[in-house]
Amino acid sequence: MSYLVVYDAPAARQKAGLPRPAVAALNNLESALERDPWSVGGRMHSGLKTMREAAFGAFGFITFVIEDNRVRVTVMNVVWTG
Repeated sequence: MSYLVVYDAPAARQKAGLPRPAVAALNNLESALERDPWSVGGRMHSGLKTMREAAFGAFGFITFVIEDNRVRVTVMNVVWTG
């Protein structure tokens, strides 16, 4: 089963502003999320079980929610500090 990865509006704008190397790293992370989102990153300390964080590239991370019932991953936040 392959998960659909979607971005909410603020996260999509954040992704659009990333430098090219960061986009390439994020695309690799998206591929992993499509295959098995539960194996990517880790649970946020104060978040729900389905809310997770994962690093990409040398200076980035995303916050995402896994929706098994919809076979979807929603990216809520994209941060790049590089």
